[in-house]
Amino acid sequence: MSPNPLTVIVKIKPGEEANIKSLLEAIDSDPANNPYVRFPESRQTHLARFAILNDPDNGPRLLFSSNYDGDLDSYLNELIQISPGMDSLWEKCQGYTGKAQFSEFINQHSYQPEAFYIAFRNETVESLKNYIAIRKHIENLLNLKDVDNYLDCSGVKPFLDKVAQVSQTNTWWEVVGLNGLKLLRGLVALGQGILNLIRQILLVIINFLASILGKPENTSEIGQYTSVKADLAQSQLLANAEDRFVQNSMNHLVDIKPERIKRLKIVLFLVNWAGQYLFPPASLVNIT
Repeated sequence: MSPNPLTVIVKIKPGEEANIKSLLEAIDSDPANNPYVRFPESRQTHLARFAILNDPDNGPRLLFSSNYDGDLDSYLNELIQISPGMDSLWEKCQGYTGKAQFSEFINQHSYQPEAFYIAFRNETVESLKNYIAIRKHIENLLNLKDVDNYLDCSGVKPFLDKVAQVSQTNTWWEVVGLNGLKLLRGLVALGQGILNLIRQILLVIINFLASILGKPENTSEIGQYTSVKADLAQSQLLANAEDRFVQNSMNHLVDIKPERIKRLKIVLFLVNWAGQYLFPPASLVNIT
């Protein structure tokens, strides 16, 4: 099962921006016990975020984005279950009429991704929680005093080295089987090498196409990726709010020039295809 994305952007009712901001601060300060939405109780949510978008042309809007397991209907039903005070939040947005129509409301204001990269396609919230629990058990075991004494024992490593040196006589069919496995491993390595070469060639082609289609109209003057001067003070405020978790997400919303939409769609298609087929798990353009 692969996680799915959800991106919702909805207009905030006039005069409700300050109230929503206060409500979101309450959720952020106490994720587990706030009276509105309790994401720690979710068994399907990988990451979730609320943010208020300041839009001078269209008025303030509320962003909700998440990555979740399962289908959308079951996820929205779970959101209702873990959100005892969801009406207090969503009723401040235009178009919300109550829990009974929550699914229709979300579908009307959600946006499908043009590109979606999944680092680990077969991992769910439950499987990740199991890994964390196993790690904690191992850490607790290794922290025991007797384990430290055992690992420091000078006779353990020589004994294991002796065990590794014990020879074993194989029958002729075991020898054939072992040699067959070695040959198979060699063929697999050869195949992987060929696939890696093809991958590198395809990446060169994709980079070339993306560089042409995505070439900016104005040459970048500040940094490698942007010609816009960054607001370092605002960046520090963002870092103070965000840099408190081991894993996080980033949402970057910008206006698109109408004449560049088709080009952007092609570039995102290439990015999406490359992310699915050309990069190993947890690595996108060599970023892990």
